[in-house]
Amino acid sequence: MTVPWEDLKREAIAALPYLERPDRVMLEEEALQPSAWEDPEESEWAVLGQRALGAATKAYAPYSKYPVGAALLSRSGEVYLGSNSEMATLQGACAEANALASILSSAQPLDQVRAVAVATLADKPPRGPLPCASCRYQLLGFGSKNTWIRSLGRSGSSESVMLGTLLPHAHSMPSRWSVALMAFNGNVYTGVNTPLSSGQLMSAERNALAALKQDIGGPRILEMKRRSLPILHALHLYSPDLPRGPWPQGLALQDLAEWGLGPLMIRRSGGEGDDPVTRSLSDLYPAGFYFDFSEA
Repeated sequence: MTVPWEDLKREAIAALPYLERPDRVMLEEEALQPSAWEDPEESEWAVLGQRALGAATKAYAPYSKYPVGAALLSRSGEVYLGSNSEMATLQGACAEANALASILSSAQPLDQVRAVAVATLADKPPRGPLPCASCRYQLLGFGSKNTWIRSLGRSGSSESVMLGTLLPHAHSMPSRWSVALMAFNGNVYTGVNTPLSSGQLMSAERNALAALKQDIGGPRILEMKRRSLPILHALHLYSPDLPRGPWPQGLALQDLAEWGLGPLMIRRSGGEGDDPVTRSLSDLYPAGFYFDFSEA
């Protein structure tokens, strides 16, 4: 199916007018500097790994049966632990997010996260877990693209990677943006970011996905996922306040990864200069984390 990018852009622009122009501006994408923070010594990784595995024993994961622990090492040498927790509503918190929460609840001065070990006690998949899209952005807020991540599986396998490698196109978000999402059937769904009274933000992407789900229906979406059929075809993001436009981030990126089976293409464009850039979902979310609950 050919992507009508100009039509999608017009749909995204048409959805935007009621949002006020903000004072906030996007920061330039931070350059990845491999030499800025050295990879921790193996002795440090060994301690972090054991602490992460210990944290995983305290996980509450009755639904996924996938206990995860995280150990965060600050630049001052402090270690903070967290494990994943699940609720009957199928919501919950990841191990990395809970470890970050322990930083905020501690009496220690706030310090940047230098390294993170993430471990699981589950038998599969054989490799350890990497942070999901939402946790990657939360870790970025407490560290930098030069923060090191190591995943540890129960089999003893491990891999280390810099956070910037997992978030190659991270940037701060504008205060107003809109999207036009084309589904497998050619229908287009639009959304704008919506500030909530709680201080949280419902992203434009999640609003468009909600409209799609309401239209297609959950049972049909679930059947398409079981048959590995593509649900999403293309996504256009637009912000009049940015010369280049935004990319999906955080929970929105994770949601798109859950729904975007197949080669989902994403384009961003902005108000000044209008220099559109198109990338695939896998470019924006390399080594994405997914869990198949049907096999749990």
